[in-house]
Amino acid sequence: LPVPRRGSRAAMLGGSGAAVVRLVLRGTRGLADAAGTVPRFYKRAGVREAGDGWGVHLDGRPLRTPAKQALVLPRRALAAAIASEWDWQEAQNIRPFTMPLMQLCSTAIDRMPLVRAPTIDALLRYAETDQALCREPAGTELAQLQEERYGPLVAWAGRELGAELAVSDSLLGPEQPEVALQRVREELCRLDDFRLVAVDQLAGACRSLLLALAALKGEVTVEDAVGLARLEEEYQIAQWGMVEGGHDISRADLAVGVAAPMLL
Repeated sequence: LPVPRRGSRAAMLGGSGAAVVRLVLRGTRGLADAAGTVPRFYKRAGVREAGDGWGVHLDGRPLRTPAKQALVLPRRALAAAIASEWDWQEAQNIRPFTMPLMQLCSTAIDRMPLVRAPTIDALLRYAETDQALCREPAGTELAQLQEERYGPLVAWAGRELGAELAVSDSLLGPEQPEVALQRVREELCRLDDFRLVAVDQLAGACRSLLLALAALKGEVTVEDAVGLARLEEEYQIAQWGMVEGGHDISRADLAVGVAAPMLL
């Protein structure tokens, strides 16, 4: 199924997640090599109150974003989780790709205030490509499985939004009622910058805005979200078998891509 292009949106939000942390490392001590990795230069990461939120400190020094803004988080638990990402780094080098929460929160602080409108516009385009709404032809085994697994999600979204969403097996995707699109826009506009970054990450990982909203609101677990996002691929694996070093890595990748933003 066609999905919105992610490349331009990644650039809009400041590049890849690992690149975000590499910028933090360069700004923190200036010791980063060309790959953006540095030896661990601190002993302990901790959490302290910071204004109206919570900050992360490395040996008592406040951590900042790539844009040199204070890394202030809305909840202590989120700050503690980011501190844990720094604490878990090895002595030999800091690995940015193991710090998804640091990446997401830096993006929420530095970039999202600048790109809220285009991000919401991009997310709305999932209305025609959302895998929960785009189905296989009726009567096929996969179509029946999609209805069983996605049907409750679509019904929940209709109740949550107060507007029914269209489902279609057309190659062109469903044509959504204007009232439904407006309700989705209103829902996205109500999200703060952290949660909007989370929805953007989840929608891209799951190829579904409905699943992203359900995950953010706690309607599905990480395991359920991963299973729903991989429904068609797991069906194909059941038919034709798994490719080791491909499907298994994809599963693990998606689990990280879903679990981290759900903590926001």
